[in-house]
Amino acid sequence: MQDEEGDSVVTKQMDVQRIENNINLIHQKEQPDELSQPVVQYEGDEEDIVCGRFPHLSICACEINSAVALKEINLFQVYPGIYMGPFQAAFKTKELIEKGVTHILNASCKEYTKRSKYFKYLDIPVQDEVGENA
Repeated sequence: MQDEEGDSVVTKQMDVQRIENNINLIHQKEQPDELSQPVVQYEGDEEDIVCGRFPHLSICACEINSAVALKEINLFQVYPGIYMGPFQAAFKTKELIEKGVTHILNASCKEYTKRSKYFKYLDIPVQDEVGENA
């Protein structure tokens, strides 16, 4: 059986099936497996820091103490491989690496020491105000 262009209907169905299979393979590769090895290895260089926001300091003057914040905050997976959390979630270097995170979007106006050897960053300054229209 042939269509209007003279192509075999069976051939077109096979082409559609091949394309669908390729799309499925791509989606499987894009979805991180939490059991797989992280892209980079955590070097343990932040185990003894006092301030997650500014690890070079010997005191923490953050509005929420880093030691408290890092224990109490959680990352939430909002889509496979996409995590969301409060501002302090960016300081959870080891956990982020273990989850396969490679990029961090900072949608706050807060500055902090970026872990550039582990992640790539994009900052979009958005004020946490009712009238903000970023």
